[in-house]
Amino acid sequence: MTSELPLKIRVDIRDLWNNVQSPLQQSVASLAETLGHKIVPQVKWPTLWGNLKKDFSDPETFVPGIVAYTTAWYEQLNWRLENDAFAEWTETLLSVLSKTSTGAEITLEIQVQSSPSVSVPRTVWSDASNSFHLFIPHGPVSSSSIASYLEQELGQLFIPANSDGKELDEEGWADVGGEPRLSAGSVPLSAARGSKPGNDLSPPRTLPAITSLTRPSDLLQATTPYILIIETGNPLLVQCSHQKSLEVLAQYLNKWGKINKNDGQRRNIFAVDLVESDFAVGVNDLLRIEPRVSYGRTGPINPTIVLAFIEGILGYKFMHASSNRFVYRLDDVLR
Repeated sequence: MTSELPLKIRVDIRDLWNNVQSPLQQSVASLAETLGHKIVPQVKWPTLWGNLKKDFSDPETFVPGIVAYTTAWYEQLNWRLENDAFAEWTETLLSVLSKTSTGAEITLEIQVQSSPSVSVPRTVWSDASNSFHLFIPHGPVSSSSIASYLEQELGQLFIPANSDGKELDEEGWADVGGEPRLSAGSVPLSAARGSKPGNDLSPPRTLPAITSLTRPSDLLQATTPYILIIETGNPLLVQCSHQKSLEVLAQYLNKWGKINKNDGQRRNIFAVDLVESDFAVGVNDLLRIEPRVSYGRTGPINPTIVLAFIEGILGYKFMHASSNRFVYRLDDVLR
């Protein structure tokens, strides 16, 4: 029962999931108009929350996260149906849906991915229950990648689960780990990403609804690319969209910093301080490094250790530099 859920989750279910004016319900209605069948999203909220609460430490981010996956599923399926390049795939889908009992409700069951090793969303169709299943993975997935993963999944939706030798378990489910295969009428994502502008085989990017976006402190932790900018000089400034990257760098420099022997408090020569963003409360987007006492040192701070740490330890890739500014980016989600 939903009464078992935190208050914030219950409010978000009402506003972001059940509300007929919500972006999710509008996507459901749009797909029904295109497909001729209404696919009803269903969630056992207490079960889903119980399985995923460790991945959503803040209840405020839980429902928006599930809404993002579900809305992307509807929009990606709708895009396929409207694209003539997938006509054969669409005929297969319509044939499958025509076999459902007249008046039977077709559902999209949102469930947690049972295998922790599978870190991307998965989807399957079940003839037995007349339902699609969307499996939410443990751990963060970049919001910009969800549509691409679901496109791959939909492309191989009607390939028999054991057509490549995979064994089914006792309930008839196949292991969905590994790289998905492509069926007739599907387009390799590598080709779609590399297509020329105007190529209608490239899945469109849909701007997210504001109500589906979590607070900046949570959103930016799972949104790639991460951007990092260093401004050399005195002070040395490190700006980054990923707060935890700055925290790790600050902790390392403070732990191994050289002590100023002339300081009665035995403090490090350099003060390494996180600075809260002017854009959002609770977000640190700047690391400021400067001498506690100048002692006549007016030149720029040597940035080589910081640069090496950013590339070699954090894994950021150098993009370009101009004057005293170095720009880096990282496309992988950091936990």
